[in-house]
Amino acid sequence: MRMDSTLQQIAKKAGVSETEVFKVLNDDPAVSEEMKRKVINAVSELTNEHDPSEQNQNKRRTETIAIVTAYMSTFSFYEVYLMNGFELQNIQMGHKYTINQYSTHGNDQKKKEFVRSILSETTADGMISMFLKFDDDDIASLRARNFPVVFIDEEAEGFHSITIDSYKGGYMATQHLISRGRKNIGLIIGQIKGEGVGITSMQRLNGYKQALAEHNIPFDDTKIIEVKEYAFKEGVNSLADMVRRKVKIDSIFCAAGDVVAMGVIEQANRAGINIPKDIALVGYDDINMASISKPALTTIHQPVEDMGKKAFELLVDTIEGIELKPRKIVLEPRLVVRAST
Repeated sequence: MRMDSTLQQIAKKAGVSETEVFKVLNDDPAVSEEMKRKVINAVSELTNEHDPSEQNQNKRRTETIAIVTAYMSTFSFYEVYLMNGFELQNIQMGHKYTINQYSTHGNDQKKKEFVRSILSETTADGMISMFLKFDDDDIASLRARNFPVVFIDEEAEGFHSITIDSYKGGYMATQHLISRGRKNIGLIIGQIKGEGVGITSMQRLNGYKQALAEHNIPFDDTKIIEVKEYAFKEGVNSLADMVRRKVKIDSIFCAAGDVVAMGVIEQANRAGINIPKDIALVGYDDINMASISKPALTTIHQPVEDMGKKAFELLVDTIEGIELKPRKIVLEPRLVVRAST
């Protein structure tokens, strides 16, 4: 389906002009919310009426898959394991696709430019979006073109999504610390809001809050530190900051990941704090180093590599017309108990 034909259909369905449709799809700030709503609803209706397999068959294939995230330069172990999952699944499929990586550089405008580029050029046959939340008009544009997308740690109506139950992970970690007799539980967590931030951090925070509430432990935001880079140094700095501020803690749930938790262990050693006697510690991810740290780290295991493999498989099946109905897949985390608690 050509873009001019698509604009005509959307305009007719919405009862507006093609110019107004073009403005909505290109995020013109002068467009009213009512106009935007009409166009987005029309796109959704047309998407349901159109046969996606027909459009996919007519599109010239590039045999390329785009992986897009906010930053490539600050990859955590989580992203590394995801990328490994993509590559392993691609190998299993006989290297059917070239994998290209893209970054929005943490900039909303660049994210919009990427969407326009991937729809107007033969850049890729499909996209895996890692932790990015797209605006409604960008989602409408992708839907209007039936462009295959799989969202990781984020959701969008009409598209596949795959997540790990971070609420459950946050709840399990906090519940475990409480079962060890800890009631002053500090929290180190990734950013709750901002570019490149998916639903993960908020879900872990909500799981933490729920476990506290069930045991009548007051929520205290002075015990919470947000980090951005998921880096070792942030763990060092977070514990140092809690000590400097004299925050009353007997344990820490490091929801920002095991690498940050390793930084907490390093700073505890420097400050003469015994883990787990003085401060019990739970990490997140269960990276390889978690089992050999001193002390070995209790953590929440995530099947991240499996997540990457499943996301890649799901996208390929969508590109090839096998898996057209949007699926929401939620994988389960599990608690791994070691010496740090």
